[in-house]
Amino acid sequence: MSETLLEATQLTMSRGRRQLFSGIDITLRGGHSLHLTGANGSGKTTLLRVLCGLTTPDEGQICWRGQPAATQHVIEADGP
Repeated sequence: MSETLLEATQLTMSRGRRQLFSGIDITLRGGHSLHLTGANGSGKTTLLRVLCGLTTPDEGQICWRGQPAATQHVIEADGP
């Protein structure tokens, strides 16, 4: 079984008074991918921004390789 690289738990995000998503749990292991679908304005890009660390979620936590992503300064990329 491959290592868990990205784990998000109970992610919640709002824009003003509108809740885009709540209670999102994601676990991605090496070699796996995430496929997002949804209507325009449903929060897909916002979720990706949260997962990349570009936006802070209202609630929830994101871990990279078992460590809170907020404490890490650089996310490693495996290149060719």
